[in-house]
Amino acid sequence: MSRDKFNRMNKALVRWDEMTDEIERLTQEYDAEGWETLVLHPGDVVPQPAEDDSNPAFRLTVPDSELDALSEFVGEDDSEFDEYETHQAAADEVNLFLIILKSTTFERAVFYPVYYDPAVDIQFVDDVQDSDVLHTTVTDLNKSREFVFFHDTPELFIQ
Repeated sequence: MSRDKFNRMNKALVRWDEMTDEIERLTQEYDAEGWETLVLHPGDVVPQPAEDDSNPAFRLTVPDSELDALSEFVGEDDSEFDEYETHQAAADEVNLFLIILKSTTFERAVFYPVYYDPAVDIQFVDDVQDSDVLHTTVTDLNKSREFVFFHDTPELFIQ
């Protein structure tokens, strides 16, 4: 693990409890409104700068059990998750966000945290500023399957 990646993760951990409390609070709100919810607990979050023809992205690695649950939750058509919200956590040296992907058609919501260190992830920040789309890729350790979700207002992630 690179030193920058380790430092980014440690900086995010300072506010991790607050983020998980916010996730719990919001999932309870959605549940009370009749929505089905799924919370992802990534073991790794990697901000990836744009490469070749791809947009910048957050790459989340989740346990196999959560990827299975996401597969069942999303079904065959992840394009049904056509809306999203971002909630920024108060963080000192990293930008830490909760993303809520929503399928208003099916009243389902997927919750997950992402973060980046603007002092370290300079190319990622530049690419997000220059991009019309940011995406999140969710995969497992073996990268055997992946789900990709698009965020068409990337400026929401830049502070």
